[in-house]
Amino acid sequence: MNRRALVLILVALALFLIAATIKSGWLYLVAGFLLSLVLVGILAGWRTTRRLELERECPAEVFEREPFPVRLRVSNRGRLARNLVTITDLQFAGLPGRFAFLGESRRRRAQLDSAMRGEKVDAGQARGAQGDAGVAPGSRVVTVESIDGGASLETSYLLSAPRRGVYENADIVVGCGGVFGSAGFKHSMLVGSPVTVFPGISWIDSFPLSPMATAAPAESYEWSRRGIGQDYYGVREYTHGDSLRHIHWRSSARQGRLIVKEYQHEVNPCAALLVLLREPSCGDRNSNSLEDGLRAAASIVRFYTGTGSPPVMVVPGDGAFIATEQGALPDYLRILAAYKPEGSASMADLLYSARQSVGPGRAMSLVTNLPVDEVFQALVEHGIDGLSLVLVLDESYGPQWDGETVYGLHDELAWIAPAGLENTFLVTGGREIGECLSVPLSTIAL
Repeated sequence: MNRRALVLILVALALFLIAATIKSGWLYLVAGFLLSLVLVGILAGWRTTRRLELERECPAEVFEREPFPVRLRVSNRGRLARNLVTITDLQFAGLPGRFAFLGESRRRRAQLDSAMRGEKVDAGQARGAQGDAGVAPGSRVVTVESIDGGASLETSYLLSAPRRGVYENADIVVGCGGVFGSAGFKHSMLVGSPVTVFPGISWIDSFPLSPMATAAPAESYEWSRRGIGQDYYGVREYTHGDSLRHIHWRSSARQGRLIVKEYQHEVNPCAALLVLLREPSCGDRNSNSLEDGLRAAASIVRFYTGTGSPPVMVVPGDGAFIATEQGALPDYLRILAAYKPEGSASMADLLYSARQSVGPGRAMSLVTNLPVDEVFQALVEHGIDGLSLVLVLDESYGPQWDGETVYGLHDELAWIAPAGLENTFLVTGGREIGECLSVPLSTIAL
């Protein structure tokens, strides 16, 4: 039932009270007509939204905040035509359709409270989190003017997910305004349309590798093979399949047989990425220390895999820590998309597990939103030094953040590890992830 129907009912009740007071028959008639209009609208809306079947198709894997195509097929299994039907796709919406009005009221109340405290309200937020289509972010509304009985139609639209995750079903609300829009009726249904949303990736040109990491011994390979370097190693006799571009013509002419050049294999330092993120205490659903921490981890993984150094990634799962080395970027992103914080996981347990599962000579990077003192204490107790530390400051997403924490980090990190501030990065609310991972703490202006 929409607000228009509620207003009609209240007006009808008021007219009944007035008619009972002044004994006016025509007011009874008007009040009865209004109530009948609402009742007929509800029945018409109920009939219109029934016997409709939906099929939804979209890519199986997408990135958050990037638009992707969705194909929706609507089938009318009834005998009569359905007119003026609205279909709202709420797969990525923050609020279910039936609670959207209450959610909007809470949002406006929060904006008013912020304005009363003198806080600045973003212009886009002041217009409402509804977007161009008038619905919550991550939603789309499709209007079907008419669909005959037994007929089907298809439509397509662009949709974007505001945050990562694994979504098995799409919550779709089918609505109708009834007769003359007198009473809206909505019917919610779940449509199977699984999609995995990867965390957003920010481009970073470089990320520090620990100077303690050592590369594996170099071996000689033929240069035309993938991943081989360009440092000259020697010559050997030609074998079937070798590239003719690498024939050493002088040696071939001298020996009377084909001789090819060999080059040394380039081995990149191995890497390890440790991720320990807890439930955030500040921020909103899409921007908080947990989500931004996963975006930072995804950006680091992209950099490592892009340089030919797929990392061993250690994340919490099922009461323990799971170490995996996938090799391909989408495999790592699937793990981050399904990441669920575990309150029982501690930094000490993570570092202990990393020592057991990560081999020697790997450059370790740690992404965490745990309190700074807990992180420092665990690093000192386990004697971990030389790693790259990404601190996602949870308090920076709160309204009272003033940057005071940054001042104390300089002195504390100076004695934590030989790497000091050079390999420590801060991710704070309101800053772009790529910028945070490109500017170490030692260069942040205070």
